[in-house]
Amino acid sequence: MRTTLKGLTVEEVDKVIFNTKNMKEAANEIGVAYQSLLQFRSENMKEFKKLKAQREQGLIFDEAPVIKTKPVKGASQIPIVETIEKSEYDKLLDQVKELEEKIIEKNLEIKQLEKDKKKAISDRETFEKDATAKLKKLEKVVEDRVDNKVKNLNSQLEKHKDTIEKISEVNRNLQETVKQANLTIKEYQDKETEMVLNYEEQLKEKVAIIKNLENELSSSQQSEKVIDIINKAGHYNYGDIEVIDFIEQVIEHYPSVVANSIANVIKYVARAPHKNDVQDLEKAQYYIKRAIDKTNEKIS
Repeated sequence: MRTTLKGLTVEEVDKVIFNTKNMKEAANEIGVAYQSLLQFRSENMKEFKKLKAQREQGLIFDEAPVIKTKPVKGASQIPIVETIEKSEYDKLLDQVKELEEKIIEKNLEIKQLEKDKKKAISDRETFEKDATAKLKKLEKVVEDRVDNKVKNLNSQLEKHKDTIEKISEVNRNLQETVKQANLTIKEYQDKETEMVLNYEEQLKEKVAIIKNLENELSSSQQSEKVIDIINKAGHYNYGDIEVIDFIEQVIEHYPSVVANSIANVIKYVARAPHKNDVQDLEKAQYYIKRAIDKTNEKIS
């Protein structure tokens, strides 16, 4: 890639193009073909764009244009001057110098800021390294303290482990004891309830048996009163002993399911010699067997 054209640098070629305002005229001014100028500009387009941007920002001030003269037909030549007044030119130069000084000053400020930036980055990196080192050190201290605390707690836990196990065993035994006690109490309450119910049932049955015997005895006595006109029978009366009273005293010692059979046994045994003999004894035999069976069932 070429950096000069006809001995002119990119900046000089750009200045010619800017002053002529026309690519063909610029090519003629430089003394090259139009296509050569286009190719050179294309090869260095990046630099040309940079110069254009700087000119638009006021960073490039072109010097006063060169005075050009043209020959005119005739005996004399009239110079055609394309320039600006001297005072305005001097003023522009002063402005250029002032701007250049400001640019230098800003460049110095930029360099100082870059130095400050580098220093700030360096300080930050140093701070981060120190902070990281301190953090690691602190983490190690905390980790060691935690480890020691955990070891101490584990040691204490091991010392009291037996006590804890004994307390747990006592609690389990106590719970089992309470559970068994509750079962025993419930079982006792159930048995007590059953006994009360059985007692009430037996009492009802005995009352019913006594009432039946009283009714039967009353009927027998009424029948005997009728017979007594001819011949008084002593089926249920032996001297001063009333058989019904004897029966009541005896069946009190038997459960209700057996008491009825015992009552009938006594009745038929007492009546047999006065009334039906063998028939009453057979009835007594039936009821004594029934009493035995009921007693065996109760035991089993």
